[in-house]
Amino acid sequence: MIARAVPLLFLAVLLGLLGCRDTLVDEPLSPDTQVPPADTTTINEIYLKGPVSLRVGSMQGYRAESLPDAVRYQWRLGDGTGTVIGDSDHPLQRLYDITGVSAGPVMLIVQAFDENSDVIGIGTKSISVIE
Repeated sequence: MIARAVPLLFLAVLLGLLGCRDTLVDEPLSPDTQVPPADTTTINEIYLKGPVSLRVGSMQGYRAESLPDAVRYQWRLGDGTGTVIGDSDHPLQRLYDITGVSAGPVMLIVQAFDENSDVIGIGTKSISVIE
């Protein structure tokens, strides 16, 4: 009985090892077939509320959409031939009062920052400063 079991056991071990051969010689996956890491940075689009035109010498209020993780907002001017000045007394600077200085188009840009000073939102609004 043992004489029969030994060859069968040897055959089973041999077949098992031959089945493992493919696993041992397969090439690793190439880098382009691997899943890339998820992007953890998200920049939201911020809606800006306020009039689309502003008279020279007059002041209008503008408001940036509130983002839950924002700890401060920063306003600046983009391209344009008009000129405005602005000021805010809001603690996060989410609300901004803008006064027209010279006529022409102006692009308002606001950025929202989180507690790590990372930009988490950007908004733009084109306005016309008129005489």
